[in-house]
Amino acid sequence: MTIILCETFQGMSFMAMFFPFRLFTFFPKIFMNENFRIGLYICHCGHNIAGVVSPVALADAARGLPGVAVCRDHLYSCSEAGQRDIAKDIQQFGLNRMVVAACSPKLHEPTFRHLLAENGVNPYLLEIVNLREHCSWVHAREPDAALVKALDLIRMGIAKVREAVPLAERQVPLTRTALVIGGGPAGLRAALDIAHAGIPVTLVERAPVLGGMANRLYKTFPQGQSSVSLINPMMAAVMLNPGITVLTDSAVTEVGGHLGNYRVAIKQARPRVTQACDLCGECAVVCPVQVPDDGEPGRGPRTAIYRPSPTAFPARYVVDRLHCDRCGLCVPVCPRRAIILEGEEEIDSTLEVGSIVVATGFAPFTPAGSRYEAWAAQPQVITTVDLERLFSP
Repeated sequence: MTIILCETFQGMSFMAMFFPFRLFTFFPKIFMNENFRIGLYICHCGHNIAGVVSPVALADAARGLPGVAVCRDHLYSCSEAGQRDIAKDIQQFGLNRMVVAACSPKLHEPTFRHLLAENGVNPYLLEIVNLREHCSWVHAREPDAALVKALDLIRMGIAKVREAVPLAERQVPLTRTALVIGGGPAGLRAALDIAHAGIPVTLVERAPVLGGMANRLYKTFPQGQSSVSLINPMMAAVMLNPGITVLTDSAVTEVGGHLGNYRVAIKQARPRVTQACDLCGECAVVCPVQVPDDGEPGRGPRTAIYRPSPTAFPARYVVDRLHCDRCGLCVPVCPRRAIILEGEEEIDSTLEVGSIVVATGFAPFTPAGSRYEAWAAQPQVITTVDLERLFSP
């Protein structure tokens, strides 16, 4: 039996995901060498650790723990001198696993992995016990309790490294396409950046138009720029970029696969108004259905065929499926024959992508169901988002 694991990296940008990455194969424990020879190294980290707990006392208490072949304390384990001492111990004592009780693994885990690899030990048979952030810094005024906790953390680190399995690196191909979920400012920017790098992008937006909540804002902080001047150039660039496929009125229903090779199921509402729409508005004039317009408070109702935003893209009217009664009055009045009310309601599709960027934005707070519901029900009380719409010219 062979199982494939993939390693993730802190701070890795989404662009790094489009290049061949490393997968690791590990083997069941029955094939492993059960002769554990663990090296335990406890770092003073100057006064960061030693100023609260005693590394010497910890080393004395830990030497008899199961599997520990050698245990030492160093002023700085990550220093050249500390690494030389560890390298000598690996050769002298035949160490095949290591526990370093020091600072955050984000800081020096790569250092000790490289040290193990240079000395013939699988670099993934390493455990970093974070005594600095998890013990001495948070219990600076409780040295006795901190010492007890530090020893417990070391015991847990040793127990974990005893169960570790060696990983073998190998290169695997990945799909050089991307999916961006969300068509607000963050999603638009991500799609453009990826497309400019030469990687095809599919942008999925659940609303009929791009722009997200920015379509409902008037001014932005701190310069007071209008939101239209910020997002409209991005929306236009996304719609015109040949490397970006835009799916509005769509939603991701399922994600499978793994990093670099995802399978994504998408459900898209079939557009009832095609790209031939020239925004003449004749369809809205004859539509008999009137519904409240949540996006435009204080400005009366809208029809079941309407334009979601006067500035957003795609620039065409859309049909409100929830309220449209299929009367068909809008079809013959459209001079461009752009309205199609019959046919399938939804389109199901599957994409294979190498990376997914989730930029789903936010939803404004709604007072309904909260302790503010009674206040918000007053006609003279509105939300800040509603106020933005009223301010907008």
